[in-house]
Amino acid sequence: MTSEAQLQYLLAVDLHRHFGRAAKSCHVTQPTLSAGLAKLEDELGVILFDRSVQPIVPTASGESLIEQARVILGEMARFKNMAQHTSKEISGSLSVGVIPTVSPYLLPLFLDEFAVNYPKLNLEIREMTTDDIVESLNKEAIDVGILAIPVEGASLQAVSLYKEPFYFYVHLDHVLAKKRTIESHDIDGAGLWLLEEGHCFRGQVLDACGLRGDTPVLANLRFESGSLETLKRLVAKGVGYTLIPHLALSENEEDVKVIRFSKPIPAREIGLMFKRTQLKRPAIDAMTALIQKKLPSSLVKAGKDVETISVV
Repeated sequence: MTSEAQLQYLLAVDLHRHFGRAAKSCHVTQPTLSAGLAKLEDELGVILFDRSVQPIVPTASGESLIEQARVILGEMARFKNMAQHTSKEISGSLSVGVIPTVSPYLLPLFLDEFAVNYPKLNLEIREMTTDDIVESLNKEAIDVGILAIPVEGASLQAVSLYKEPFYFYVHLDHVLAKKRTIESHDIDGAGLWLLEEGHCFRGQVLDACGLRGDTPVLANLRFESGSLETLKRLVAKGVGYTLIPHLALSENEEDVKVIRFSKPIPAREIGLMFKRTQLKRPAIDAMTALIQKKLPSSLVKAGKDVETISVV
């Protein structure tokens, strides 16, 4: 008889297209996952994945069965959530995807208190790119995402948390450090450090600067990072400049100058995103309320009268 675990393995492999990563996401060993899928294929009498290509892909029969498995697991989750919600107590599980340019700055503000406030709610937090969050939400692999909104083309429910302005971050010795405010036409792209492809903040920075692309900071060096903190350290050493969001500001910024943009001030809007049919709304609403309660007053004030940049 087909088990819930086998269906979860099936969806995990479809999401990751890799047995090792799928097993890790299901918190089982790869042999366990592979054996479970092999048994499922024997029971159904069909081959679910073409293992002869990399990354692996579903077979024609596998695609239709994967969609039905997603429906079955979704209804099972809703059934369990309905039982949990009748007790009017927030419990069960909540899986959250967070973009890397938000995670290190926002999570420390509320996560420990949220976990203490709801001890019967099992939390799973993962750093993910915007594309991965949207795909995982559509496939119901996660319950909620924390990311920059709006995301063009995403038919998901979104709740705004805050608006976060961008700042020009430059070494004190740079010629642009003499400016009191910065305008997009002041930035020609030469010397601009960017996050690597796949980070929505990269595109928002290019939009804020009115650029279609970038010029390498050093003629013989091409470097892109997945960490804002790495870019900040490069600038602090006197090489190039970058843009950072409000929560990434530090109290003691040595050897650098943080310059505000003149109006219109570019900003991003950070929010929660989830499927409209999500039955874990009590937990999501509780997270929303606590995050907004814990936001620094400086961020709330700075987020007024800004121009937000959507995520393409």
